[in-house]
Amino acid sequence: MKTVREVAPTLITEKFDAAMERGRAVLQDPKLKQYHRLRIQMKRLRYLSEFVAPAYEGALDAFIERTVEIQDCLGELQDTVFTRKFVDSLCDDWKGKLVDPDLLFILGEVYQLQAEIARERQGAFGKIWEQFSSEETMGLLKGVLPAQSREG
Repeated sequence: MKTVREVAPTLITEKFDAAMERGRAVLQDPKLKQYHRLRIQMKRLRYLSEFVAPAYEGALDAFIERTVEIQDCLGELQDTVFTRKFVDSLCDDWKGKLVDPDLLFILGEVYQLQAEIARERQGAFGKIWEQFSSEETMGLLKGVLPAQSREG
C-alpha cells in the first residue's frame, strides 16, 4: 500500500508526458482525429489530477484549470464533428424522400455554423496549447510534485 502522494507524481507525470507528446502530434498534423486523440489524453490527465487533488490541498488547482481550458476547447471542437456527422446522416437518410425545404435550409445553416466554430476553435487551440505547454505550466507541476517521482 502507498499513499496518494507516493503514487500520484509518477501517474500525473506519465499522463502529462503523453498529453504533451499528443499535443506536438496535433501541431504537426492538425487533423480532427488528432485533436480528438489529444482530448482523450487531456481527459485522462485532468481526471487523474482532480482525483488526487485533495491530497495536495489546492496546490494542483492552477494546473487543473489549464487542463480544463484545453479540454473545453477540444470538447467544443469534437461537438462540431459530431453535429456535422449527424447532419450528414440525416441528409443521407432523407435521400429520395420528401423533405421540407426550410428544414434543409436550417440544417445547412447548422452545418455551416459548426464549420465556423470548428475553424475558430482550431485557431484558438494554438494559443491555449502554447500556454498549457509552457515552462510556467511545467513549473506548476514541479512546484507540487517531488522531483524524484518525475524523473523516474
